[in-house]
Amino acid sequence: SEAVVGALLAAGAAPEVPGRFGERPLHLAARAGHEAAARALIAGGADVNAKTVSNPNNVDSGQTVLIAALHSRKLPLIATLVEAGADPQGTDDRGASALAYAQASGGKRIADFLAKAAAAGASAADMTVHEAVRARSLEVLRAKAAQGAPLDQPEDDPDVAMLAGQTPLHIAANLAWREGAEFLLARGVPADVPSRHGLTPLMMLGSGKQAAAVARTLIACGADVNAQSPTGMCPLFTAEDASVVEVLLAAGADPDLRHPATGATVLLYHCETAKAPVIAALLAAGADCEARDNSGKGIEFYAKSNHRARTVIAEHKGLPPRPADGLRAALSGLSERAQEPGFAAYAQSLGAALGRQPSGWKRRKGGFYFHDVSAERIHAYLGEATPQGDDARRHDAALARLSAEARTKGAVLFHCDPAAPGRFPLVLLPIADSLAPVIACGTNANARGGADYVFEGLSAIAADAPFDIYGCGFDFVRVALREGPAEPLALARRLAALCPEVGEPAELAEELAATGRFTLWWD
Repeated sequence: SEAVVGALLAAGAAPEVPGRFGERPLHLAARAGHEAAARALIAGGADVNAKTVSNPNNVDSGQTVLIAALHSRKLPLIATLVEAGADPQGTDDRGASALAYAQASGGKRIADFLAKAAAAGASAADMTVHEAVRARSLEVLRAKAAQGAPLDQPEDDPDVAMLAGQTPLHIAANLAWREGAEFLLARGVPADVPSRHGLTPLMMLGSGKQAAAVARTLIACGADVNAQSPTGMCPLFTAEDASVVEVLLAAGADPDLRHPATGATVLLYHCETAKAPVIAALLAAGADCEARDNSGKGIEFYAKSNHRARTVIAEHKGLPPRPADGLRAALSGLSERAQEPGFAAYAQSLGAALGRQPSGWKRRKGGFYFHDVSAERIHAYLGEATPQGDDARRHDAALARLSAEARTKGAVLFHCDPAAPGRFPLVLLPIADSLAPVIACGTNANARGGADYVFEGLSAIAADAPFDIYGCGFDFVRVALREGPAEPLALARRLAALCPEVGEPAELAEELAATGRFTLWWD
């Protein structure tokens, strides 16, 4: 609250008194992303370069205000602090600066902004070679080289895992800064200079427009594309961009190189998290689809949580996609379906009746969102009297009927997490598949499995007992059977196997028989 902060300052509150864990008020405002409160504190005399109290038992020991602001990921706030004099290179007790943290995990826009700010306020006298590279300041880097500063030394940070004792060339590679990498290589820095942990610059190569060019430059200067660190990493293992993977493969990188500890090949390793173009490039280079690691696990295990990898592999092998992946592909075409006159007219008429203009759903292009529709509007639309009080069971029944109506229009309609009693955020998708909400919401079952686990379990049930999903979120689904269950207890047992949190099957069977509805919620 800017007004309260201003009133307290006007009454004489000190802006620099640390709290229990050593944060100044400005640290708290910066971490929470409250720009107005931060401006009020700065105007009241708060030090923009203040640090938290040093405490060897606190990971935030000696943290600057600017480092705290990175947690908010709000560039306007960070710009406000820099304009007020916050130093992008001010370090915490670990020796890491806001610029270093931002380049490691703060987001490209923020990292680029802080790099420019550091370069604009820097001079060769007050920067190290490593800092000059982080700021992408070729001018300062040249000046440091002219002064005889060593260009190939690991950073003196043995206790900072994030920095990992990188040399300037590692940092330039991680930032995909071609000019800096070329300058250092031209000054005799070896292309495979090791970090304190034995990583080469190619293993530290980050993503960006110049990443492939940096890779080619390092390779031209002798970098080994199949080098492995003491922990088994190699350039292909760590490559993030498909363009870099293609450069490495063209230079002779082995797509079947194995990790010495696990036996996982490069392809298996990337099947866990990589995007489709990376998997496609490895397959095109002849990577072995049938390879298995030391424990016998193959592609089916490594790609179980990466539907992009599964899709590419299925195409490569000429196999049909898994049902969940097929639905994902169908969901990618919602934007075109949303433009069809019949669906668009239904969405507009529904919105008018519910008192909400349909807007775009942020989670999925092509979906319509109706913000916090009141239960009264829903019951009125269905021609029903609104129940007295917040009657959850009656509301659920109405939402189920609303979902069933949408099915007749070739769509699915469901509510997300209600923000308040008797108010329901509704989503309308132009697709007929009744299980679409599960994939669209990414519904998962905690440690039991991800969205595919939920999809497969519900798909098996739907084959015997068709239903509509009228409520869905990241950890729950609410379902209405289209017909009364033939064997309520048998169905209840199947649901309990899928989601043990539903309780005793006998009690659930009674609910199924009485209402034809059930809720699965993974706590």
